Amino acid sequence: MKSALRIAIGSLETLLPDWNRYRLREEGVNRRTVYVDTTGVSAGGFGLGEEEKKRLFESGREAAQRFPEKIVPQ
Repeated sequence: MKSALRIAIGSLETLLPDWNRYRLREEGVNRRTVYVDTTGVSAGGFGLGEEEKKRLFESGREAAQRFPEKIVPQ
């Protein structure tokens, strides 16, 4: 069972976009993470219009196409 404080902290972590980026770099998972440009769209923005949806979809598609370029064999 989670405490109210733990839930509040988790909510803040979700709303702060750069919160996890530092941890991802430290753990080495940054190179297998697809970053999608969400500029102008809030993490809590659930009422997206059609144009915003299309832009986010296109941004995700472009990020997915670039992703294999950054994978380096170990």
